[in-house]
Amino acid sequence: MNRNPLTARRTTFVVVIYLLSVLWGAKSVFEMDPRIRLVFSLALSVFVTQFCIVDSQIRGKPLLRSFHWLIFFTWPISVPIYLIRSRGVKRLHWVVIAVVGYIAASWAGYAGMWFLVSGAAPG
Repeated sequence: MNRNPLTARRTTFVVVIYLLSVLWGAKSVFEMDPRIRLVFSLALSVFVTQFCIVDSQIRGKPLLRSFHWLIFFTWPISVPIYLIRSRGVKRLHWVVIAVVGYIAASWAGYAGMWFLVSGAAPG
């Protein structure tokens, strides 16, 4: 299988974003040092921005450099807008699935860590 290296990078960024979401949820069970929250926030911003940059290159419409910074600082709002704009309104369901998946991954990390720490068994 001859896969585009950009597609492989985009897939890696998606996996890392969801892993960071799970870790964010898991660490939310504990009171954490603000520096750790800052590191998580910056890492998530970097990977989400890189995802958008690589995705736009795959689609043949590279983003202007000024948009890189805009996405970095406003990613919770700008990424869904980018996804809708790049894929069209007809594929809005994929954007909704991605956002719900991100939230579900974070919640799963939180719930898993909470059950582990509290010793409570589900059910």
